[in-house]
Amino acid sequence: RQDRPPAFTRFNVFLRDGFECAYCGTSEHLTFDHVIPRSKGGRTTWENIVAACSPCNLRKGGKLLKHTDMQLMRRPARP
Repeated sequence: RQDRPPAFTRFNVFLRDGFECAYCGTSEHLTFDHVIPRSKGGRTTWENIVAACSPCNLRKGGKLLKHTDMQLMRRPARP
């Protein structure tokens, strides 16, 4: 029997990211963030979505990471 990959859900993204913000590591007020914003062509995929706390998500906004002083603690990937 082949294991099926986990469904792409909010819970499974949080699970993959250890229920921590991918930018600062807090576990408070988690949301989704598109690493490459949708406004810049980013897709809603395992490789482009991370758990992010509301303050980090608001701070990053629609910018690419290279235009911020923020960085990912780990690269998002399909589990």
